[in-house]
Amino acid sequence: MESELTSLIGDIRAARREDDLTAMVATQVQRLAKCRRVAIYLQNGENFVPRAVAPTGDDSILDALRIALEDDQMILRLKRSVNGSEAMGLSTVFPAGAIVFPIRPAGTLFGALVCERDAEEPPFDPDERKLLVDVAHEVGERVLYLRLRSHVPPVALALAPA
Repeated sequence: MESELTSLIGDIRAARREDDLTAMVATQVQRLAKCRRVAIYLQNGENFVPRAVAPTGDDSILDALRIALEDDQMILRLKRSVNGSEAMGLSTVFPAGAIVFPIRPAGTLFGALVCERDAEEPPFDPDERKLLVDVAHEVGERVLYLRLRSHVPPVALALAPA
């Protein structure tokens, strides 16, 4: 799984659109980490909104997590956490078996990567958690880059290296 997640990080760095990025990451993380469901939430103004879920069409995780992200203390805990791994294993209203990985580029909470496994699957081991923390970090860095790039005048983009 490590080499495939490393390859995924390369794909993240090459993504050109936020929607494509989140859909690709949710689908690939679900497959590679053997997750039942994966959801990616990103900040939109003051709110955290679902941007992608895998498998597609399974919105049940979105309902549970929408409540969790609005009413639970998870986001406040993630904002206060210096190290993203500190947020793992917190008891919240997230589905049983789910782990929340903060998406935190440049120290600012942008969202969360939520991975849920079936009860019969083994829990995420420390190496898997570390890799998923890295994936969440790379997603955050790319989202930050794409959002900043969308505010740069076209002339500056033409002059900037790719």
